[in-house]
Amino acid sequence: MTSTTMESWKTMLGEFVAGLKSRSDDVREKTAHQLQQYVDTELREMNIDEYASFMNDLNHHIFEMVSGSEVHEKKGGVMAIMSLLGVDGGSSTKVNRFANYLRHVLPCGDMIAMEMAAKTVGQLALSGGTFTAEYVEFEVKRSLEALQADRIEGRRHAAVLILRELAVNAPTLFYQKVQPFFDNIFTAVRDPKQAIREGAVAALRACLVLTSQRESKDVRSSVSRRTWYQQAYEEAEKGLSEQREKGSTLSRDDRTHGALLIINELILNSNLESEFLEWDVDDIELQQQKPYLKALEDLSNSNSRPYEKFHHRQTTGSQSRLERGYSQLCREFMLSKFGEVRLKLT
Repeated sequence: MTSTTMESWKTMLGEFVAGLKSRSDDVREKTAHQLQQYVDTELREMNIDEYASFMNDLNHHIFEMVSGSEVHEKKGGVMAIMSLLGVDGGSSTKVNRFANYLRHVLPCGDMIAMEMAAKTVGQLALSGGTFTAEYVEFEVKRSLEALQADRIEGRRHAAVLILRELAVNAPTLFYQKVQPFFDNIFTAVRDPKQAIREGAVAALRACLVLTSQRESKDVRSSVSRRTWYQQAYEEAEKGLSEQREKGSTLSRDDRTHGALLIINELILNSNLESEFLEWDVDDIELQQQKPYLKALEDLSNSNSRPYEKFHHRQTTGSQSRLERGYSQLCREFMLSKFGEVRLKLT
């Protein structure tokens, strides 16, 4: 490696790092695109030693960014990871390294940074390779354990964001954990913080989509699905009950909000909106809950939009947005509860 070549790529690296650490969303996005282009073109023309030196130094900077205390630097580190995945996916070594890096952001004190990191976790799950199944299983297990444990707000929020992304991006692997998911997700639906409740229901929607896609005429499969719908419905009933659960500090409004979110998802999954919305729903404030149905499909905070645009470009051809699910079994179940639901909500 000549001194001129080394000086050249070190200069470029310094410019990339400075841009990724910028407080400006637009500058970070632009820099992430430039980094991706550089790695995919000019860097490939270097010899193996030069390439390895650049990537080693870059990875060191990414680690410093995601593990530091500055939120804008964490975001820059996450965008750098997404850029590198957008070039050539990921080997098991790369996936393992970046998975460890992202755990410095999940959890953290900034919701947008966590959402960005969770989406990147989803892309790691899409990267393929023998390590993917092990990675997805570990992250699902870790997230479910966070829901089972005593409430730590950041960990719980990170857990529901990760579960949603893995259900969307690794549905085959996630499906193996559907029952544990249903056993634990409603803890987060009953969380005192609205953002966590909404994140949990977004994960629930993703899970309902993948289960509906696998719906079959197999009797055993049908029984399992009906059990999941019943389980979700019973959790909604608890939230609508006048009696507060023992030991719960959740306000009545928060309990009702969580319950309505669950019912909305069951209605959507059964394609029964028109039937249910024929009532006068003004008194039950169901219309006010409609914005929550979008869940995490679009991040509403304007500060996250530059990353959303960037993330969309990196995931072309992948399931970057969550499609709508439909289950005939869920429809039959909800029709059987039609009168009961109407009575509870009026």
